[in-house]
Amino acid sequence: MGVPEGLIALDELTVYLSLAPKSNSIYLMGAKVDKCIEQTGTLPVPKAFRNPVTKTGKDLGYGKDYKYDHNSPNAHAGQEHLPEKLKGMKFYEPTEYGKEKALAERLKQWERKS
Repeated sequence: MGVPEGLIALDELTVYLSLAPKSNSIYLMGAKVDKCIEQTGTLPVPKAFRNPVTKTGKDLGYGKDYKYDHNSPNAHAGQEHLPEKLKGMKFYEPTEYGKEKALAERLKQWERKS
């Protein structure tokens, strides 16, 4: 996009964001994640989420037991995405405001399914 179309799009974005419901839940999530990383350091990616593109990777169990979310009911397989040491931890806690209310309900449904 050039001028003026690009500027109009930026103006629309500015108005949209200024009128959108506000939440600090993402900020709070980031703070939790930062604190967790300070305490645990970097942790290995679970083997199920590693790409088994080599024989060695396959022999080490990379990709084993991976469930493709899109082939699961409601596109959610209920698999744990965090490293073993962090299993069950929750970082994002949506508020009851704006679209986060719908996200909170979706997370509750997923928790009931898991």
